[in-house]
Formats: sequence, structure tokens, C-alpha cells
Amino acid sequence: MKLAGKYHFMVIPPSTDGVRQFTIPQWIVPSAISASALLIAITVILSFLAARNVSRAERLDSQVIENITLRTQLSDLTRDLSVLRKQLAVLEESEKRVRMVFGLPEISPAVRALGTGGSVVPFASSPSALDLQTYNVESEVDRLLRRCSFERENYDAIYQELLHRKDRLDCTPSVYPLNGYLARGFGVKPDPFTGENRLHSGLDIAASSGTPVHATADGRVESAEYQPQFGNLITLDHGNGIETCYGHLSRFAVKAKAKVRRGDIIGYVGNTGYSTGPHCHYEVHINGRAVNPLNYVCSGYNLAALPVSSVANQ
Repeated sequence: MKLAGKYHFMVIPPSTDGVRQFTIPQWIVPSAISASALLIAITVILSFLAARNVSRAERLDSQVIENITLRTQLSDLTRDLSVLRKQLAVLEESEKRVRMVFGLPEISPAVRALGTGGSVVPFASSPSALDLQTYNVESEVDRLLRRCSFERENYDAIYQELLHRKDRLDCTPSVYPLNGYLARGFGVKPDPFTGENRLHSGLDIAASSGTPVHATADGRVESAEYQPQFGNLITLDHGNGIETCYGHLSRFAVKAKAKVRRGDIIGYVGNTGYSTGPHCHYEVHINGRAVNPLNYVCSGYNLAALPVSSVANQ
């Protein structure tokens, strides 16, 4: 009960003991309630701050571990970049040697420097050592990627050039057209019928009738027809102003406009036209002018092993 600004409490125990009575001032109750509320609030705030500090500590520990891992990865990446840099240097030297061997134009050091430009964006704040290391690695990766792309383009260009040269070589006469005996060479020779000296514009390669005659380079059959002087004559167009002729054949194995590859059989040895016996008359023309076919036979790359020791006297 409340009497005269005081609270009176009576405790009546279940036993036979007497009733106990307590009296406390009235102001103590609200003060106690306020103190309890304040204590609870302080406890909650302290618990929150403690939990936040624990969370911050955990995040800090996680960031420390993450930074250590990142530093390790950056160190490994830096080492790998060093290896890649050396491999690219070897690749560049190989490319230079290929260009030198095949007579391709060199690339100037200024072009190989792959210069770049533009505005530089400053750091928002003072960069840490890790920031600087990361920036340097990123810059090196970018530079190496540009070098890789540059070398790939260079090798693509070299490949295309060599492919073009291969096409030209494939279309350039480089072998004998058949197995046989070189009976007559290129140049001013006595005519077998009149005995008069006249220009012999090709090679006479003697062989048994029916011996296969091969194309000496890739090309297209310009004509396959009979002519009074050369008998059955095949003319191949190899492009780039190069033609080859195969005369006195017994029969044809190809028709006009057909495409042929080096080594393909195009006809067979015969004795047709202006001829004293079975043989193949072989000519090479460059831009319409007959040239010595022996200049277009590569040593070690012949379809026929001809005895050429007496060529100078033919």
C-alpha cells in the first residue's frame, strides 16, 4: 500500500512466522525502473558495439588474408609474365630470321615498340604498394597482349606471303617431263633434215613410244591439238607469263582447259609431226619468248633422271 509518500510491503509467509512489513520511499520505484531501463539500453548498445567490433575484426582478418593471397597471386603472375616476355622475345627473333631467310622486309624497331598514348588518369588517393603492383601487372599484361597480337599478325602476313610464293613455285617448271635420253639441247643446232644451223627452241628427250609425259608445273591445258611441225602438241599455261609445250606425242591424256598438277600424265611419247624418231620436244616460254628449259630444272627434284652429261654438245 501507498501511505504518505511511502510504499509499504507486507510479506505473509505460509508458515506460522509473523507477518513482515517493509517500507520504502516512493521515489525509489521510478528511479529503480529508470535505472533498469538505462542498464538494459547500455547493455544492448554495448552488445551491438561488441558485435560490430567482432564483425569488423573478422572482416579485417578476412581482408588481411585476402591481401596476402592477392600478393601471392600477383607475385606468381609477375613470374609468369617474365617467362612469357622471354618466350615472346624468342618468337620475335625467330620471326626476324624467317624474314631474313626469305628476303621479306624487316620491321623497324620503332614499329615493334608498339607505342601508345592518351591521357593518364591519376589515382583518387595515394596508392598503396599493392595498388602500384596491381597497376604494373595490368600494364604489363596489356603490353604483352599487344605484342602477342602484333606477332600473330606478322606470322599471318609471312604465311600468306610464303603461300603466295608456294603457289608461284608450284606453277613454275622445275622438273623434266619424262624419263629418257636428252638427244638434243637448246640453242643453235643443225636441222636433222636439212643440216642447216637454226635455233632449236627446246629439248628433244628421246624415249620409247608410249612413255608417259608429265606436266612440269601446275597449270591449265591451253591447247591439245595436232600441228604439222610438232605433231600432237600440248601447251600448258602456268600463269605469270609462263607456258610449257610438249610435242611429237603419240596421243593426249588431257583435254583443253583441264587443270593439271606437277607430275600429272598429260600425254605419251610418239613420233608425230616433224620428227626422225620417238621423242618429246619440250619448250619453256616466258612472256612469249622461248628460254632454255634446263634453267627450269631443279637439281634433286626431278620426275625423271636424265643423262645430261652430254647436254653441252647437243
